[in-house]
Amino acid sequence: MRCIVVKSHISKFPHPLRFRAGDRLQLGRRDDSHPGWVWVTDTAGNSGWAPELILTPLGEDTALASEDYDATELNTSLGEELIISRELAGWYWVRNQAGSGGWVPVETTSKTANQV
Repeated sequence: MRCIVVKSHISKFPHPLRFRAGDRLQLGRRDDSHPGWVWVTDTAGNSGWAPELILTPLGEDTALASEDYDATELNTSLGEELIISRELAGWYWVRNQAGSGGWVPVETTSKTANQV
């Protein structure tokens, strides 16, 4: 599925969190503006937002990652065409025409009728 950027997006996180399936994570606050996302910290002290759907709770403040994850957000420009690979909690994982991938908020895009 393809989409067009209707509002540009610039990442506020230049050093994205990455973790692997089975990694133990410390859970922090939930994101009020994007429900379904939680602030996590890995065992090396790296922090960032992660979708709750890919976390298996171990207790009140810890979880295991159920899959590999990369929190990279893609900077986009108005009118840019993107290819959607996945949707999680109001965000798309997309690739742009140059082949770069990352997350963008769904509300910054509009789906097109063209299928990939």
